[in-house]
Amino acid sequence: MTTPDHPAEPDHGDRAEQSVEERTIRAMGMLRVDYHVALLHVEDDLLRLGRAVEGMIVPATDALLSGDTEEAARIVSRDDAIDLGTHEAEDVVHSLITRQAPIADELRLLLSLLSLARSVERIGDYTVNIAKLTPGLRGWGPDDLTAQVREMALGAERAVRTALDLFSRRDPRGVERMGEVEDRLDRLRDGLIGRLMVHAGEGSGATEWAIMMIQVARHLERIGDHGVGIAEKGQWITTGERRPPRAARG
Repeated sequence: MTTPDHPAEPDHGDRAEQSVEERTIRAMGMLRVDYHVALLHVEDDLLRLGRAVEGMIVPATDALLSGDTEEAARIVSRDDAIDLGTHEAEDVVHSLITRQAPIADELRLLLSLLSLARSVERIGDYTVNIAKLTPGLRGWGPDDLTAQVREMALGAERAVRTALDLFSRRDPRGVERMGEVEDRLDRLRDGLIGRLMVHAGEGSGATEWAIMMIQVARHLERIGDHGVGIAEKGQWITTGERRPPRAARG
């Protein structure tokens, strides 16, 4: 093997022609790309988990109303995966805040993702709580009241679906739409609880069933509240404006 008379100089390509400042800027740019990719992934993961819990609301209520303990158990079994997914997303967001020191709109997005994670976890918890009531169901309620409970479950499901859509689209007017969904769910709750209170006075079996359904109505109400919170955070990301508390809105 022959050796060249003049050994070749190391070829650093473009790197050799770049200053330290240029290489630093390039490296930081790559870090920012990784940062934005991580943001996209964590938001996609949370929206996917949100869709999963949205899809559990009506089945959990149906399982309770029909006394289907097997379906209720399947829904309860999903809780750990939802909790794990939201906690992992929170860890990623905390890491991005620590390493990237975001400001202004980026910080609003990261804080909103933390809020989204908490809301998705809580919606899952309320849904699982409904399913967990199934083994203790005793007796059956009137068909019209049962239908009204399911209608409220559909209303809560719609609230979550609408909120996730608004969050993902960053619709600055989305809270106005969400207000309509919230008002409808409140009307369903008030009408349902009023009728359940009357039904509770019709005997011991009716009392137990009615009390259980009042718990369900409260869980569904809380699910709707978290839906409103998700929509509000989507608006805050875009506009930086926070919606006044409900009491202040009259």
